[in-house]
Amino acid sequence: MENIDVAFEGKQVLILSDNDGLARAIEVNLVQRQPVKVVCVPAGGAEPRQRVADGCAFDLIVVAMSSPVNEPLVALARASLTRCIGRVPILVISDKPFKSGLDVQILHLDFPFAIDSLNERVRAILWGDLAAEQVEAQPALAAGMQVGV
Repeated sequence: MENIDVAFEGKQVLILSDNDGLARAIEVNLVQRQPVKVVCVPAGGAEPRQRVADGCAFDLIVVAMSSPVNEPLVALARASLTRCIGRVPILVISDKPFKSGLDVQILHLDFPFAIDSLNERVRAILWGDLAAEQVEAQPALAAGMQVGV
């Protein structure tokens, strides 16, 4: 296990996903690697809106779509979080092409993805180094644990 970085203490991450198992895998991995507080919104939408009502108070929103029929921006709209676009960094994990935009703080990671790729992106985003993450993520072909395969 990597050393936990105290610079991430107090950071909050919101995970929206169409797959509860995927959301849980991301949550467990992030909490193991960084001391962040994670809130997951269940795929069924049963999550009380007040828990994510102020989504812009989060330091990062992860939108993880494992189904090719689901749209990341629709997930944000359903959770009433479209107002956060450009105000909170958003990491979209999807198998659909998605143009990253540094100006609106939206970054993309291909699904399926390697856990190390996820951790690198999250660390860079939480450190505030979005420019380093502007390059599109490569498909997760490297050795190591992969999610979604």
